[in-house]
Amino acid sequence: SVHATLHAIREQSSLHNGRILLFTDSPSFLKSGLPEYILTLQGNVGHISAHKGNHSITDKAFIDLFSIAKAKMVYNIVGPGLYASQFSEIGALIGNIPFIRINRVLY
Repeated sequence: SVHATLHAIREQSSLHNGRILLFTDSPSFLKSGLPEYILTLQGNVGHISAHKGNHSITDKAFIDLFSIAKAKMVYNIVGPGLYASQFSEIGALIGNIPFIRINRVLY
């Protein structure tokens, strides 16, 4: 659920001065009303494999990827409906920064 996902994000934000830059390919998650401490980049959001030919989504994905590469730390929260993303892991590899996959059972 969105509530459980936000709880998992809140746990990580408490470790990092309360500021999180969130990357997602889910427009509905972004529309759920994120707390102020969760920042996002502007642009059209979607999974690039589902939106082939939509250049605004593809461009946003590349901006996201290189923004991830500039982060201090990358987390991928995995649970029901949340997948073990290779996207965030590749961003961490590009930037040579720590990557942690958090496997959670989200209620």
